[in-house]
Amino acid sequence: MERIWFTFLLIFFVSGSRGSKDPIVVRLVERDSVILKCNGSATRGNKWLIDDRVIFANEISFDSLAGVSLSNNYSLSMSDVTFNHQGLYKCNRNYTHVVSYQVTTVVIPELILSFDQRTVGEPTRLYDYLVEDRSKALKIRCIAISSRPPASLTWVVNGEDVDASNVHNVLYKPNKERINTTDSESTLHLLPTGTHVNISCQFRGIELVSQNLTINFILFESSDESGTVVSSDECESPQYLQLGEKGTISCNYPGDLYGAVWFNSTNVTSNDRPFISLTEGRISGPGYKSREYLVHPNGSLIITNVSTKHNHVFRVTTLATIDEDPIYEDVHVVVYDKPQEPYPIIDATGCDQKSLCFLKLNAASSLSCNVLRVGEVLDDLSWKLRTNTGDEQISSQSKAVTTSVNELQSYYTVVNISLQTSLSLRLFVCAARSDVSDLGNTESTILVESGTLEASSEPLLVTPNERVVMNCGEDVSFFVWKQVGHTEEIIAFGTKSMSVVMTSEGFTLQNSSLVINTVKNLTLGTYTCVYSTDGVATKFTTTDVTFQDVIF
Repeated sequence: MERIWFTFLLIFFVSGSRGSKDPIVVRLVERDSVILKCNGSATRGNKWLIDDRVIFANEISFDSLAGVSLSNNYSLSMSDVTFNHQGLYKCNRNYTHVVSYQVTTVVIPELILSFDQRTVGEPTRLYDYLVEDRSKALKIRCIAISSRPPASLTWVVNGEDVDASNVHNVLYKPNKERINTTDSESTLHLLPTGTHVNISCQFRGIELVSQNLTINFILFESSDESGTVVSSDECESPQYLQLGEKGTISCNYPGDLYGAVWFNSTNVTSNDRPFISLTEGRISGPGYKSREYLVHPNGSLIITNVSTKHNHVFRVTTLATIDEDPIYEDVHVVVYDKPQEPYPIIDATGCDQKSLCFLKLNAASSLSCNVLRVGEVLDDLSWKLRTNTGDEQISSQSKAVTTSVNELQSYYTVVNISLQTSLSLRLFVCAARSDVSDLGNTESTILVESGTLEASSEPLLVTPNERVVMNCGEDVSFFVWKQVGHTEEIIAFGTKSMSVVMTSEGFTLQNSSLVINTVKNLTLGTYTCVYSTDGVATKFTTTDVTFQDVIF
C-alpha cells in the first residue's frame, strides 16, 4: 500500500548569547530536509560535531554521513534525513561552543482500517458501506504501521470522541520490517444507531502531524416492516445508453443529496461495497478512482464510456439529508448501438442493404430481415403487408439472438411468400418498433412480383432524340417499370415516398411515370408498368416505343 509522506523544510535562525549550552530541539519527519545555522563567518577554527564526533573541521569532512554537507556561513545542510541523522549537533569555533541542536527524526505511520475482512487505507478518500444487521456491534480495527515515536490512536464517531470503554485491544509492538519503529493497534466496538455512522481513526502524538481515516456506514434494512429503507420512482427504468459514448443514468431527486451510493447488483448485502459513493459533495469508491464513473450532486450516475458490461440492473441508495431514512431504486440500463445501416436489412437478391428493393418471385420462397447488434432495444421486428387501408400483420417467425457475452443482441424475422398464379405485385414491409430514436428508420420495404403477364401493347411512335414520358396509371401507390423482350430488364420501381432507377443512363422518373430523356435505338422496345392503386389489386400498362416512318 502506498505510504503517505508529510514533508517539511525547516530552517532555523538561531538567536541568543554566544556559547549557549542549551540545545535547540529539532524534530523532523523522516525524508525531510533542514539547515542548521552556525553564526559567524570565520574560515578557520570551525568544527561540526555529532554526539562529540567530528564530522567537519573547517571544510574537510571527517565523517561520510549521507545527505550532510556544508552550506553558506558554515551552516550544516541535511537532506533526506533518516534515523541515522538523530543526535546532538554542535558547532564550535576556536574551541568555543557556538550553538547546538538536538535532532530527532519521526516516522509517519501508514494508517489502515479493517472490518469484515475489508481493509481501507487512503486518507484522501471517504469510504461508504451498508450495514444490514443493526443488532450486531461493528468491530473496526485501526492499525498505525511503522511509527516513531509510537502513534497514539483515538476514535471519533459522528464528530464526538469515543469513550475509552468502547476501545479494546490497544497494542504496541516493534515493526518487524523497519527497525526502530512501532506498530500501534486499537479496536473499536460500537452498536450502530440512526441512519448512518461516521467513524474516524486518528493518530496523534507526533508534532506537526496528524492523520485520520474515515468510514461512513449507512444503516440498511432491506425487506422488513419498519420502513427504514423504501423504494422510490425518481429514476426512470429502463434507461438507454449508447455504446462507446458518455452516458448518464438520470434521476430526478429534488436538489442536491446528502449521500448516494451505487451498486452493480440489486441483491445488496452488508458484504457488498458500492463502486462509487457521494457523501456531502465528496465522491469516492473504486469506480471514481478508475475514472469509469462520476456522480452528479442529484445522485445521477455518469458513465464516462458506456460498454456492454454496463448492460444490467443497477441499484442506488440515497439519503436526502442526514436525518432522513435511506431510499433505494433499481434502474435497468440497456446498452444499445446504432445499427450498421439506419434501417432493417432485407436479405434478398438485389436488396444489397437498401431500404427499398424489388424481387421477382418465380417460386415459393421466404424473406428474411434483420437488425444486427443493437442491444435489447426493439420491442418488435416483424413483416407486414402494406395496403392503402393500413399495414396488415402477416405470420412471421421472429427471434432475438445474442451470440456472445460481450455482443449486443440482434433481431431476425422470416416470412414465407407464396407464389401467385396471376399477376401480383405486393409491398412487404419489415418494421421495427423501438422507443430509441437513435436507431434511424424503423422500416424497410420490398416490392415482390409474381405470376405471369400476357397482354398486348399500345404503340407509341417517337422521333430520334425526342423526350418521351410514359404514364403508369392514376393515383399509383407502388409500381415497377421493366423493358420486356427476350428477357426482362428492371428499369425502375418505387412507392409514393421513395423510388429507385436501376438503369440511370437515359431514364428518369416523374412520380410513377417513366421518362426517356433522349430516344435512341437502344431505348426502343416494349415497356410495361406493373402497379397497384390500393395495395391489393394489381394492374399493368404496356407501351411499344418505335420510330415513326419518315416520308421523303
